[in-house]
Amino acid sequence: MLCPGGMMETNNILFTFFIVFGVVLTNHICLSYLNYTMDAGKVCSPFKNNTLKLGAKYNEHGIVISETSRFNYWFGRKISKCRFEVKEHRKNKIVAVIQKLSFRQDESGNCTDYVQFKSGTEESEKFCGFIRAMHSGTYPMDPDIPASNIAPNAFVVHDEGKLDVIIYVANKKLHPEEELDLEIVFTSARDCPSASHEYSVCGYNLCIRREFLKDGFVNCPFVNCPDEDGCYRSIPARRKIGVGSKVTIGAITAVLMSFFLFFCCIWLSRRYHKLCWSAEFSRTRISRMMHIPPTVCQHAVGAHCDEERCQHGIQTIPNPVPPPETSNDGGLTVAPAITPDNKDLPPPYESLFPGR
Repeated sequence: MLCPGGMMETNNILFTFFIVFGVVLTNHICLSYLNYTMDAGKVCSPFKNNTLKLGAKYNEHGIVISETSRFNYWFGRKISKCRFEVKEHRKNKIVAVIQKLSFRQDESGNCTDYVQFKSGTEESEKFCGFIRAMHSGTYPMDPDIPASNIAPNAFVVHDEGKLDVIIYVANKKLHPEEELDLEIVFTSARDCPSASHEYSVCGYNLCIRREFLKDGFVNCPFVNCPDEDGCYRSIPARRKIGVGSKVTIGAITAVLMSFFLFFCCIWLSRRYHKLCWSAEFSRTRISRMMHIPPTVCQHAVGAHCDEERCQHGIQTIPNPVPPPETSNDGGLTVAPAITPDNKDLPPPYESLFPGR
């Protein structure tokens, strides 16, 4: 049983300290992406305005939107039009890069399904077909294409701080040879002169956070993928774990560590007889249960207390002594002591019939 005093206060302080420590540690070393799927209610809910927030205020500097099982078996019973907004709270730049896309086209090359970005009066083309931001193998850059050009699978919001995203899938059944696949990364970016030391140059006066460099996702909107040292790799990059998983791991670790220290405190207290397990607390608790003051034996009159029981605040009740009897002449006679030999004997005959 835990005592209501120092033990609970100490454990509460330790528990709070390690929870705060785990949260702070997670915020500093586990900054990465927040992952959403199209099945999430925050992304494609038809009953509310879907807004995904970026920026330091929300501790979310990167968002990944992906398709998991929504399009595995697309029967085309109805049109799917998912619309959501990505918002940067300081109105910094927002960079959207399609990492992979597999949407259908008709025979004329027009998009049957598409992804489109809009910001104010500016809007992108409709993206469809087969797109991969990172390619396997090696391939030289075309020298005729300036490296400062925006990649065809990217879109940049410069000043608005808001980006509208439309993901449209037609009501057309998916054929066995067709597939639907989608992954988009949204990144908060700044102009390099105004960026802090936590940011690194992405290229051409655009900076992103250092955590996004060489992480397996293309965050820079330029054609040569400068944050990944090029768009072509002989070995596929290993992607870093997302912040959602990291927060979960960090929280579980903090809780387990807190419980471990909690039980260590209990074990040490019992081992060295501290706090709840001290002799003073034991005397106080027992005396409260017996409604006897701890020092009752020191003030009791006529009470018989052995030393060991007195230390625990328990009063020993004296053996009962029978009252004295009155004789016929008015005198007092001492009652015989109760012994094991006569305590169960019947009264004598003379006492029952004194006239005979």
